Amino acid sequence: MWPQTGVFPSLEFRTPSNPNKRPIKEKKKKKKKKKKKKKKKKKKKKKKKKK
Repeated sequence: MWPQTGVFPSLEFRTPSNPNKRPIKEKKKKKKKKKKKKKKKKKKKKKKKKK
């Protein structure tokens, strides 16, 4: 059904019944950038806990 299965193995797991898995893969890349920002926020929270 999906000729791109050879290019993206995730397409096989996605299946047409789960079209929501495609945007999730793009969100994961954005989450990696957000995680860096969250780490900075966590450091600030740790300082507050020390106080």
